Amino acid sequence: MNIVDDWIYYSNGSEGQKLYKMKLKGSDRQKLNDDDSRSINAVDDWIYYRNDSDKGKIYKISVDGENRQKLTDDDSTFINVMEEWVYYRNNSDNGKIYRIQTDGSFKQKLNDDESSNVNVKGEWIHYTNMNDGAKKYKLKTDGTDRQIVG
Repeated sequence: MNIVDDWIYYSNGSEGQKLYKMKLKGSDRQKLNDDDSRSINAVDDWIYYRNDSDKGKIYKISVDGENRQKLTDDDSTFINVMEEWVYYRNNSDNGKIYRIQTDGSFKQKLNDDESSNVNVKGEWIHYTNMNDGAKKYKLKTDGTDRQIVG
């Protein structure tokens, strides 16, 4: 679930995880797609999500339910949208962290670790490195300055 302006964007579990929006007060409920929508990130006029109806690929759709687009063919989890980038764990590449621009261009691998619990905050990506005993790591959002945190 994400809240942007006066709208809540959410996956409706009672209707197959379809993407919905409604006003904060519960009015104006609208279905936006027929996809099994997970890892929802509402940013500006777009909603980015993992489409489990299409094997976990990342999609985006405008907040009015129009202009649905697939961004990547990767099976993705831990989706984070920051500025012009979508950061994610690429399950198609053994859990490495990738980023792709919000228009679907310029895909880039950022690490070689099997990564879990990926979270982007500011200029850092925090994650659990499964190749190193589930220790906490961080790296900059451009893939540089990889550090062990604990």
